[in-house]
Amino acid sequence: MFSSESYYALEAGTVVPWLQENGLAQQLLGTETNLRCEDLADGNVNLVFRVSNPAGRSIIVKQSLPWARKYPDFKLPLDRAVREHGILQSYVAHCPEFVPEVYHFDAAMFVCIMQDLRPHVILRAGLQAQQQYPLLARHLGEFLAKSLFFSSDLALPSAEKKARVPEFINPVLVKAQEDVCFTQPLQQHARNHCHPDLASTADALRRNEALYAAVLRMKRLYMTSAEALLHGDLHTGSMLVTPTDTRVFDPEFGFYGPMAYDLGCLMAHLYIGHVCQPVFARAVSEKAAPGMNQLQLAADIWQVFSQQFTELARTQAVAGEWQSDAYIAAYVQELLQDSMAFAGVELIRRTIGLAHAPEWEGMADEPALVPAARQCLMIAQQWLLPSQPWPTIHAAFNARLDA
Repeated sequence: MFSSESYYALEAGTVVPWLQENGLAQQLLGTETNLRCEDLADGNVNLVFRVSNPAGRSIIVKQSLPWARKYPDFKLPLDRAVREHGILQSYVAHCPEFVPEVYHFDAAMFVCIMQDLRPHVILRAGLQAQQQYPLLARHLGEFLAKSLFFSSDLALPSAEKKARVPEFINPVLVKAQEDVCFTQPLQQHARNHCHPDLASTADALRRNEALYAAVLRMKRLYMTSAEALLHGDLHTGSMLVTPTDTRVFDPEFGFYGPMAYDLGCLMAHLYIGHVCQPVFARAVSEKAAPGMNQLQLAADIWQVFSQQFTELARTQAVAGEWQSDAYIAAYVQELLQDSMAFAGVELIRRTIGLAHAPEWEGMADEPALVPAARQCLMIAQQWLLPSQPWPTIHAAFNARLDA
């Protein structure tokens, strides 16, 4: 773990002086005077500020905290910012159009200064507002294909790949995910909670030994498969979008893990968006044009990903080692099975575990909450315990909930 005697947590009143002292105000904003700082932090674990000059140019200043804002007893390593910066640099090398530009990184203060993306909005908010993003599936499918392929053994010489894995070991945050995603939700654990009307469903899931065994299989894969460099928390709250642009941010939970984890996490959150769509559509307007079909969006992302990943594997894999079309086809089919299983884990975790999906919080007073959440729990069982391999992602989405 990194440590720094010079580290201190920035505040809205100290960000600008810190930028001035380090020459960054002049360098990045063209002036040291009349700068305005806004506190933007709405997450659990970081400080985030926007600093603007009088002409309207702005930057984002993000700093690690040594604890979780929402859970102060949960101590966090400051050096997660170092790994996050490294993951962003990996993305810049292979898909720079899908991440914010990084202007400066201060390893002593664990501060990353990045591009302020405006008029972008958080994808989850845009989808709930019934906005259309016609290029989103292509962008996210391409991002996933490139970020995962180019960090894997398919693309990297063996020694280089093995040397990269320890650079991104992330023990504290990965252990947190092991606990809250895999171990605890299907136990009688004090951190778990759910809507009272879901209690009987949650109890039934926790009595299902086959289901827990399937979750533990995915936990083992998460812990042992150093397959590719992951974002580690890829959902609709970790993307900024416009109708023509998509940027992925906040990869601080990233590490070398199974490719299917990133894919499954995203699929789960799009499924939650799908079951909640009628409620958020009504909240916008009874007469509003329908928003995006999030199941079709998820299927389209998978289609773009699988096509581009297959082409990259066929044309840019390490020469002499992976040249087998049959193997690559089987590889992608295995990714589909594991992605849906990880999606099932994420649906359970986000519905009856510790950190619920924001959609459930936003629907707290809606009668539709319980049936929507129950649907997610039922499909999660099917994805974790399929009767046979899914031939397509559409087959997985159309699984019988009463099977």
